[in-house]
Formats: sequence, structure tokens, C-alpha cells
Amino acid sequence: MWRTVQSNRTERLFEAFARDISSPPPDPLEPETVVVQDMGMARWLTHRLAVTAGVAANIRFLVPADLVRTVYGAWLGLEIQPESWSRPVLTWHIFRHLPDFLDREEFADLRRYISEDPLGLKAYQLAERIAAVFDRYLVYRQEMLLSWEDGNGEGWQPVLWRRLAEAIGEPHQARLHQQFRKAAGGGRAPERPEALPRRVSLFGVNHLAPVHLEVFVRLASQLPVTLYYPNPSGAYWGDVETEKQRIRREARTGAPTSAFADDANPLMGSWAQSGKFFFDSLQKIHEETEALEEDLFEEPAPASLLGCVQHDIFHLADGRPKDPDAKQPLSGPDASIQVHACHSPMREVQALHDRIAWMLDHLPDLAPEDIVIMAPDIDVYAPYVEAVFGTRDDPRIPWNLSERKAPLEDPLLEKILEMLSLPRRRLTASDVLSLMETPAVAARFDLTPDDLARIRTWVRETGIRWGLDGERKKQWGLPADPANTWQMGLDRLFAGYALPPREIFCGRILAYPHVEAAWAECLGKLQDLLDRIAFWQETLKEAHPPSRWQELLNRLLDDFFHPEGEWEGSLRSFRRALDRFRGFADLAGMTEPVSVQVVQAHLGALLDSAPSIRRFLSGGVTFCNLVPMRTIPFRVVCLLGMNDSDFPRMDHPPQFDLAARDPQPGDRLRNREDRFLFLEALLSARDVFYVSYVGRDIRDDSERVPSVLVSELLDYLDGSRVLSDGRPPSADIVVRHPLQPFSRRLYDGSDPRLFSYDRQWLEAARTEERDETPPFFPGHTDPGNHTGTSQTVTPAQAGVHTVPEVNLEDLVRFFENPSRWFLEKALGMTPYREEDPIQDEEPFTVAGLDRYRVETDIFQAVLDGRDPEETWELLRARGVLPQGAAGKVVFRDTFRAMEEMAERAREWAGTSRKAVEVDLDLGSVRLRGWIPQVTERGLMQVRPAKIKGKDRIRLGIRHLAL
Repeated sequence: MWRTVQSNRTERLFEAFARDISSPPPDPLEPETVVVQDMGMARWLTHRLAVTAGVAANIRFLVPADLVRTVYGAWLGLEIQPESWSRPVLTWHIFRHLPDFLDREEFADLRRYISEDPLGLKAYQLAERIAAVFDRYLVYRQEMLLSWEDGNGEGWQPVLWRRLAEAIGEPHQARLHQQFRKAAGGGRAPERPEALPRRVSLFGVNHLAPVHLEVFVRLASQLPVTLYYPNPSGAYWGDVETEKQRIRREARTGAPTSAFADDANPLMGSWAQSGKFFFDSLQKIHEETEALEEDLFEEPAPASLLGCVQHDIFHLADGRPKDPDAKQPLSGPDASIQVHACHSPMREVQALHDRIAWMLDHLPDLAPEDIVIMAPDIDVYAPYVEAVFGTRDDPRIPWNLSERKAPLEDPLLEKILEMLSLPRRRLTASDVLSLMETPAVAARFDLTPDDLARIRTWVRETGIRWGLDGERKKQWGLPADPANTWQMGLDRLFAGYALPPREIFCGRILAYPHVEAAWAECLGKLQDLLDRIAFWQETLKEAHPPSRWQELLNRLLDDFFHPEGEWEGSLRSFRRALDRFRGFADLAGMTEPVSVQVVQAHLGALLDSAPSIRRFLSGGVTFCNLVPMRTIPFRVVCLLGMNDSDFPRMDHPPQFDLAARDPQPGDRLRNREDRFLFLEALLSARDVFYVSYVGRDIRDDSERVPSVLVSELLDYLDGSRVLSDGRPPSADIVVRHPLQPFSRRLYDGSDPRLFSYDRQWLEAARTEERDETPPFFPGHTDPGNHTGTSQTVTPAQAGVHTVPEVNLEDLVRFFENPSRWFLEKALGMTPYREEDPIQDEEPFTVAGLDRYRVETDIFQAVLDGRDPEETWELLRARGVLPQGAAGKVVFRDTFRAMEEMAERAREWAGTSRKAVEVDLDLGSVRLRGWIPQVTERGLMQVRPAKIKGKDRIRLGIRHLAL
């Protein structure tokens, strides 16, 4: 028996569902079978059942396709292998068989596309696209596939499909449905009725493929099937039209079809098109069968703006009066519908945090668990959510983030996939350092934080840039020069370990002088890591069968990642993906060698296809993806990223997709689904419906428009309501946030719609308001003093004490940088000194600080009278000069310039350059120190650079002391 329970409130549907399954089954061990379109809905049902009944157990949640296969198998007496025609297996079959047809005329376009593809990656990607299209045909174009198998059809697709059907051998869904329809339509009972569940509940489903709906209706002749249908309206809405459809109809017929259609709610007409086919199909079922129907509708109370919109949708009424003067007035502020325009996704999340804090303060009994935040792609917003909700304490709002793609959520999975690119990577300094700083890799090689810091210093100071050694540079079409490679750096380090601690040549290798004996173990770990990288870079270049790839990649995990620790789950996830990769390839009979690029693409797709929902509804505010058929009710529903270019999303089917060329009723179209999804989100909100989008360009502040769905909602509100001062409601509903979170507008109360709870930005806003920067060390340091007043501080209070003696160099350093001196001497702080960045490119020229160092070294060598060839070899071995002839040209020109400078210095200095001791009694303090480079003509300071302020300060002070 088919039964439909429908309501506009998911809560009422749940109550009916809980009541229906409360009757105990004859077999207490038999699971309750519940069909859902989304496992997020399954999690919500489990939670609600546990709360209401005290326990939720022995419930089998299935997606429609899983139950359909069960029904086919039970009715036809078959053991169906669900993986035989799965998309990954289909991909491998197509990849395997496609080359057999490329010489045929029908496949000319495909042949041109995958030409010049030695690695097979383009062929695999094409196979993926074809498999996705064929998988869609199996559900929505079954008659076409069966016709192809009978020898009909033109082009390359029927030819390839017939080969696949022959190669796989197992009956596919289209063939199974044909046999099922024949058996069930002929009155044949299921051959294995014990394989069917006792009853079936379809919860929250508002779309089914036509063939799936047919299976469930026929199944209802054998057992109770109940559909808990979220129906947005209590009226018939199967004939609602978009504005464009209405205009076309009137142009075609010359008159409206019915007054009802013209007066229907425009939001339903625009947003509900995706659900019309399923809604009409249900009406047809109830007209043609003895199906039962139970209505549990609950009329929304028009007590707020959100309630008014939901009320209009429920009654399918157009709240816009014909007379513009007859609009309903809004008596006071209404925060039930909010639209926020920001300058960036980061500002969207910052504004959201403040609004949630406000709602938790002002909405009675609202808890973080009553709030959901959805986005078209939650991975785009995940970093900003973690940065804002994970750090702000004013107030701290508990939250959970779910449904992220596994490699984006788990850095280790991303790192493992990245390692499969070793044959194509230049192995830059950053590449290898990033790998060894991965916690699982550091643990595997027993690298401590001190080891990692030391290796980073070695890399910077030995001139390592990229490439394992000179020979491997050949694959990039370059000479086999070892300069700036990892091998050159290791040679310098090992020479420095074995030789005295100074720069000494061992052959053509220049020893690195800063390797202590205690660091030998660290050096050995680095060598071990690079040896394994070299081995796997060569191994991954070769093509292997999938079975061999599974073995090799499991070995790779063992070689690079410690098996125990917080990353165990990540390694298990990747090993499971390897098992699935091997299993899919085996089912397709794929024994031919494939490149690592193909393996990487397949594993990446497997990991991306299974976003984790383990954190969904796990406590706190829920962040998740905006997905169809998730009509879970929340008191507050927030949508991020409602930008014009991002939502509703558009389908981009390949040109050969025949289903996209000729859409049929019941097809799933992304644009229409997103419109219906927006409607579901609006109807799921109980207190507040919140929308945000990037409404201003972050660079030039130009205006950006929101999603067309947001504009339609605002247009509807403006057409049906009016503020007390005559302005449209959108004037209050749309809040335009400032660019910066410390804008004074958020704190000065000039616009009551703008506010912030963040105390950190408040201080910045106060500074902006005073239009001055407060002193760094303004006054009283007592933590109990919160007056914000500034007090005079004596040197003793600041920790600065008078001393009887001052060192001359300390005096020079003070005047060169008073702030740094104060931090170090008075406050005992060591200012952060940023390290030189790691360079990944060999030097093509010498500029900036590198140029200054090279010129200084050459200048000193000229002053010391060293041989130019010796200086050239020294700089070449350090890896600071460009390679080849370019390096010689740079050295020659620089050497000539330094010779001229040294000659001028000698002219000014005469023959005597010595240090002079200073000991001056200045009354309350004695000044002592040494002044270097005092010549016969006086004090001289020489360096190959432009004269800067600190040079003048240093010379001036030393001159006065001299």
C-alpha cells in the first residue's frame, strides 16, 4: 500500500514517522528501512529519534538507488553486483576499450582530443566524463540505451556502449528495470520475498527519478511504503509558472489560462519548477491507485516578515497588491529576514559571527545547535570560518564544520596526493622542507623541531635551490651542473663535518663551516630522506598495473609516514582508497600499465567524492554544504556566498551529453534544483532567514549584485510591504558592511544595524576615532587598571636604570634604532628577526641583499690582495652567482667595480687602518669602547652600498667620541 504523509513542516513529518515506526516488527532483529536522499537527513532523524524515544538503533538508511537494486534482486531472483556498473568501474572500462575504436571515423573527435597523450591522463579524464554521462543515461535515458543495444543509434556513443555491455556482462539498471517492469506488470510475485524489508519509509524526499518512483509504487503492492513528503504549499501548485513562462503563454494563447495562475505566488513560480514533476507524479499516483494520503499542514503565522513570506507561499498567494498604495505597512524593525552585503568572504564570516552573537542574546532560548550556516561550496569558506569562529572569544560560539572534501580537510591526505607528483616536481627547497615539516614525516625520520630549524638554516646558507643533483637537471633540458642542488648542499655539509670549521675546498666542494659534531645524526636523517625521495622519484616515473600500484603506494606510505600518531586515521583513509582503486580496476579487468598521473587522478576523485559528515550536527553552530533535499528545520538558517555568479549554479555538460541536449520531464537540472533548494532553506527557517553575499569589490568598492534569487525575494518584499516612512523594506533589510572590521561605523552607533562584539577591533576603532596612535608604552602597567588613562613613567618604573658606564657600540645602536634598543634593554624583549626567505630558483642575477653580500666579499678580497680566480671559485662554490657564463660576467663586472672602489679607499686611507680605544669621562657617565678604521687622515667607513641614515649616525657619534 502506498501512503503519502505531507506537510509544510518537517517536524510534523517526523512526528508521523516516529509514530509509525513505534509499532514493533515481528522480528525484533529486522532493521527499519528508511530511504533518504542525503545522509545529513539520516543523521538528523537519528538524533531526533534518540531524543524523543530515548534510543535510535537498528535503522538502515539507504539512498533510493540502493533500495531499487534490492527490489530488482528480490523480484528477479538475482544477486546484483552494485559495483559492476558503478561510475569508477565504468571509467576503467571506457579507458581500457576506447583505444580499440579510435581508428574509426565516428571517433575522430575523440581521437583528436587525446592525441599527444603519452601519459594517458587526457584519455582517463575523457573516460571519466563519458562514464558520468553514461551513468546519467542509466537512470534517465534507459530506453535509449536499450535501443542502442538492439543495434540502433548513430555516432560513437552507441558503438562504445555496445562494447561496454558486452565486456561487463552483468545486467545494468536499464536492463534490470525492463525485466522488473515485465515481471511486476505481468503479476509475477517476487522470487525472493525474504530479501525485501517489512516496510519502507521515504523521508524528506521531494524528487525521485521516474524509474525509481515506478519501482517504489510497484513495491507498494507487496508491502507498506510511506512517503513523508515536504510539501511547501497546501494548495495545488503543479501549474505555477515563472514570469517568462507566463508571458510566453499569453503571447501564444492571447489570454491567461486561469485567474488562479496569474495570482499565484511569484516566488513559487520561480523557485519551485524543479519540484513540479514529482508533485504532479504524486497526484497521478493518488488518482490511479488506492493510495492513502494524510495531510499534516500547519499554516505559518504571519507574525514576522519571514512568517508573512512563508504564509504567502503556503497559500500560493501573491502578496503584492495591484495598487501600490495598498501595500501592507511594517510597524517596526523586523530581523526575521536579513541580507548582508560585504566586501569579501572573510568579512561575511566576521559579520555572521557578530549577528549570531546578537541572536543568541536576543532570541529567547536560542542555542547554537538551533543555527545552521550553509554555502554552495563550504570549502571556500572553511578557512575563514576556522579563522573567525576558531579564534574569537567575544563571545566564543561553539561550532562544527562538516562535508569538506577529504584532501582539503586533511592536510596529510593532500600531502600524500602531492607526493604522487614527485616525477614532475623540480624538488625545490620549499618542496622538500614542506615535506619534512609534515608531522607524520618528521616523526618517521625522527626529526625534532630543532633539527627542522637547523636544516632550514643549512638549506638557506649552502645555496640549495632545486633539483636532487646535476644529472636530474637534464630532464628539464638543462646542463648537468650540480650548482644549487640538494647534492651540492649535502656535499658541502658533509665536507664541513669532516674538515676544520672554516671554508676549505675539498676538490671542487667548498666545506660549509657551521656543522658541529653533535649534528651528525641530523645530517644523516636529511640524507636518508633525500635518498628515499630519489628512489621514489624514479620509481613513480614508470607505468605499472593497478595491482602493482597498490603495493607500491602502500610501501611509499611506510617509507615516509610514521604509522602511529594522530594521523593514523588519515593513513587508513588513503589505504582504503587504494583498496577501492584496486577493486574497481580488477572489476574492469584492468591489467594494463597506467601512469602515476592516472593513478593520482583516480585516487583524488575517490577522496573528493566522499565528504565527511561525521561532524554534522555534532554540537554548536553547524556549517555545511547547501545540498538538495535537506529540509532540516532550524530556528536560524544562514546562507553564505549568495553571489550572482555563484548561485544558482549552472550545469556545464560536455557537448556529447545527449540528455542535456534534449531535457525531459523529471531530469535533474542544477539551476532549477538550486532554486528549489533556496525555497527549501527559506521554508526551513523558523525565526531568522539570513543571507550574505559579496556586495562590494574589495579593490575599488564598486557595487556587486547578489544572486538573482535574493533579488527576487527583495523585489517581492518591496512589492508587498512598505516601511512606516514610505521606504521599501529592502532599504532596512540589506545591511552594507564596511570594508574593515575596525571601522568606527561598527562601534559609534551611527547606524543601529551595524555593530560588532569584537573588543580587539574596538581598540583599533578607538585609535581611528582619536586620529592618533597611542604610545607603545603609555603608562601604568597594573593589569587591574582599566581606566585607559596615560600616566607619566619614570625610567626606573620602565625598568631603565642609570649606569655608571656606557659602551660606545651600545650608544651607536641606541641612536640607530631607539625602539629596538628600548625593547631589548628596558623590556627584556627580543624583537622577531625575520629570516631570509627560502629561495626556489637558482640565481639568474645578483640583486638586493645578495648583491650587497657578494660585493662585500669581493671588496674585502681585493683589499686583502687575494687572487681573483680564488675569489671566483669561492663564490661559485657557495652558489650565490648565476651558473655558467652569466656568472662569470657578473663576477668580472663586480670585481672591476670593487677594484675601483678599493683604489679610492686606499687613496683616502693612506697606509694606516687601525682601531682606537675611547675612554671619556662625561661627568655622570663614562663612555668606553673602540673605534675601528681610523686612518692617517681620520675616521673612515667603507662599504659597497648607498649612504643611509644609520651610516651618518654611526660616523657622527664615533667622530664626536674620537
